[in-house]
Amino acid sequence: MDSINYKYRVRQIYCPPTTEENINQINELFDPDKTRFYAYGRSALYNGLLSIGLKEGDRLLIPSLICRDILSSLNKSGISPIYYDVDKDLKPILNLQNFEKIQAILVINYFGFSQDLKLIKQYCKTTGCLLIEDNAHGFLSCDSQGKYLGTRGDIGIFSMRKTIPLLHGAALYMNDTNKLVIIPEQLEYYDYNSLYFNCKEILRKIFPLIGISGFKIFSNFIRMLRKIRIGNSIAMFDVKDEMELPLESNPVKNLIYKINTLDLKEEKNRRREIYQWLEHILAGFDIKPVFMDLPDNCVPYTFPFYCFNENINIIEKELYKFGLEIFNWPALPEKLKNSTPQFYTNIWCVRLVW
Repeated sequence: MDSINYKYRVRQIYCPPTTEENINQINELFDPDKTRFYAYGRSALYNGLLSIGLKEGDRLLIPSLICRDILSSLNKSGISPIYYDVDKDLKPILNLQNFEKIQAILVINYFGFSQDLKLIKQYCKTTGCLLIEDNAHGFLSCDSQGKYLGTRGDIGIFSMRKTIPLLHGAALYMNDTNKLVIIPEQLEYYDYNSLYFNCKEILRKIFPLIGISGFKIFSNFIRMLRKIRIGNSIAMFDVKDEMELPLESNPVKNLIYKINTLDLKEEKNRRREIYQWLEHILAGFDIKPVFMDLPDNCVPYTFPFYCFNENINIIEKELYKFGLEIFNWPALPEKLKNSTPQFYTNIWCVRLVW
């Protein structure tokens, strides 16, 4: 990718591509009869667990490479997590015959890359186990057959706020509503007020005037204000995130409008182009991409890579010159911090939306 095209794509991290409103676009992405929208993926998962009939005392098989806040959905419903590990390619290390009395399995499409579900689906068909597809990272991604990720299990979880600039925005997809125990009602859309998010929206509007350099200055100022107000410049994870669902469950009022005005083709292209450009830029550093190739139907959530030494500070400074930020993922559950494979803590991501 040449430098002019790159600069254009980086600008879109702060101001994602939009188009004229297409009121049918959201229905093409989410079948309205099968989808319910929420504020957070955690709320979507909690309601999804109820919809498939899971109850207190049931057991859910989940990967140990997972963000701790997902456990709030399980703790709220009294469901016990049973963990399985993944390898460095983020594929399950899973002998399903070793697990008994498992009511459901959760798989993750890490960073928008399709997880192979063939063997797990076969197991579910044989045992009656239910399949939950966590697609919080994979909005707009498809598998090799062209099927949207998040629509391949009994239920799927989306978190669109991780892909497009939304204060809140997630979805529960119910693949076959005839098999569900409960079909949740759609919650009302709510007009939330967030000073921090409103400031970000103002910065997006004036971005053409101030450019990336000015954006960095104002962005740092906003974070300083946030640190004064809550004690941290960025959102921090806390142990209580494992136990308590967010107070906000209702989807934000402009969710539908944001999705209907997103330029889907341009959004897919810009994410893939930046990803490929980053492969080139970071090739000279001591890192290893989590995924060695970018499948045709993949729309990456981030550019994830392994970095096992102090070079991360050098990489962070280098990427910041281009207006790019990195973050460490995931915030592991407290119980697993000292028992998971070491590489779990060495995954870094380049942010592709602000």
